Amino acid sequence: PMSAAPESAEEPVETGLWQSVQLESLDTTAVTGQFDHDASPAAATAAFAESAQASAVDESAPVELGFEPPTEEDLAPARPYVAFAEVDAETPEQTIGGWEDVFVETVGSDRAVLTDEEPVPPVSAPPTVTWEDVIAEAEAAPALTSAPSAAVEIAGQVVDEQAMLLDSLDATDPSIWRGAIERLLPLGTAIDAELERRFPGQLSFDPFVPATRLPPFSHCSGITALLAARGAGAAPVVLPFLESNDPVKRLFAIYYLYAVPYAAALELLARRLYDAEPRNRFLAADALRTYRHEPGYRRIIQGLRDHLKVPIFEAQVATVQVLGQLRDPSAVPSLIPLVISPRPALARASASALTVICGQAFGSEVARWADWWQSHFNKPREAWLVEGMRHADANVRRIAAREFQLLTGHAAPFESGVTPEQPAAAP
Repeated sequence: PMSAAPESAEEPVETGLWQSVQLESLDTTAVTGQFDHDASPAAATAAFAESAQASAVDESAPVELGFEPPTEEDLAPARPYVAFAEVDAETPEQTIGGWEDVFVETVGSDRAVLTDEEPVPPVSAPPTVTWEDVIAEAEAAPALTSAPSAAVEIAGQVVDEQAMLLDSLDATDPSIWRGAIERLLPLGTAIDAELERRFPGQLSFDPFVPATRLPPFSHCSGITALLAARGAGAAPVVLPFLESNDPVKRLFAIYYLYAVPYAAALELLARRLYDAEPRNRFLAADALRTYRHEPGYRRIIQGLRDHLKVPIFEAQVATVQVLGQLRDPSAVPSLIPLVISPRPALARASASALTVICGQAFGSEVARWADWWQSHFNKPREAWLVEGMRHADANVRRIAAREFQLLTGHAAPFESGVTPEQPAAAP
């Protein structure tokens, strides 16, 4: 699982099997600086003359080869070098995996073999390269805009680069996602099938744990980060999950519509207001409120008000709860008559929804609710909540203050626990 964590300072590199040698660990106590034998020029000259005389060959003596004739195996051409032949595939820590790039540096592979007769070419000084040269060359290089190839060869193994980039979206470090997303974005819809299979990606948290605050959609996983980067273009991938049997997939499909404006999906989003999972219902209400200026939003509110007329108790209670979560002022005249319902649960739900919307608390006193509505229906909801913050009841003051913060964008949604996307920083 992946975590939605911000960038942090660079962590120390794990050396694994490749241990570095520290100079301080070398034992130099036995080093005296003195040679074990006479290394003066005169002594070296005498030793050379002595060894040359000892190795002189007596031409009058019969010649003895002193070795066996070469066999066919000796005369066979040398076996070609195979890179990484020493890697034991049975040992996991030595196996070349899909997450590591292995680089081989061959020193002097292009150097010719010199015979005794050939002169040694002089070694020329390396050319001087300045930072200005490097920058100029980088600026002159063409920008790479092509999509990654289907397969690449790494250390003799053929690896699907596209799959490798998608796998990197499962990393726990969001900084790894960014490079992969830059490479995957040009592919567009070509990777939709793979994104559907992986949705919503590796999560580092359980979204249904009580009081869990969800990170912004683009920080939940590498897959959600890619979908957020694609914007509304990723809607065909995400929208089918609104009807998924998996509540987690439904949750993140709703969360996508909260983070990415896509008014065409309002009707599908409204169905999640009756989701079996409470957190999904709350998130659907939070998401739907972000579309309150869309023409389709008014149709949804009117449909909910009409649904209150259905003489089914359970349906009425559920609809009242949804209207309370949506906090839409136009629902007030439809809720007021229900505060005197003979069904106590429906009456309480209606009074609670009115308190959240209006910042007032008249309980089941339908006449007082009606009088308040007559004098306040033409005022903005902000004015209602400011008045509610001066209410005699401390609970009403607290509710009104919280609702005012939500309405003015100074607080994150309460019930669903989501976090709005942060605006992009100015360049």
